[in-house]
Amino acid sequence: MRFAVLTIAALICIAYPVNVKSKATAAAAAAAARARFVAQLDTQGDLVVDAVVTLLKKYAEEHDLEPMAIPDMNQSFSVDVLFVTFDGTLTLKNGELSHLTTLERSGDATLNYDGDTAHIVTKVTFSDLVLNYDYDVEVMGINPTGQLVGTAKGLELTVDITADLETYTTTLGSLEVTTAA
Repeated sequence: MRFAVLTIAALICIAYPVNVKSKATAAAAAAAARARFVAQLDTQGDLVVDAVVTLLKKYAEEHDLEPMAIPDMNQSFSVDVLFVTFDGTLTLKNGELSHLTTLERSGDATLNYDGDTAHIVTKVTFSDLVLNYDYDVEVMGINPTGQLVGTAKGLELTVDITADLETYTTTLGSLEVTTAA
């Protein structure tokens, strides 16, 4: 949901970068800005996506989304030792995802415009994404605790987004991990 709101805000900022003094002036400025935006879709797709990424990073910094809290998780599991099965529980809490602002476009962006809809396919890369959780394991009467840290350097995703320029809503068509390092 946050990504959708951020994408809409970024598209609005790109499409309507003017200050207006009346509703009539606003409507005329919006129509002119939208026409310029549509013309840019075919010729300057990379620039448009770069502008959106820049606005997303700025928004993340201004709204304390760096690091971003992630939900706690609780998972039951079983361990077989010889002929005995032990049940256990793994709890992950106080999770954070950091270095979100290392996001960059990678490769060429494809943008198509059809009526009031923009369809965007691009690759984005997080150069240094870090996941942190506190963990608690309970199995066989043993209760180890600690911190789980995961790092993804060069995590590349292919993102397919459709944006309705009339209602300012976006839909994530697909999100595919292209490269995980």
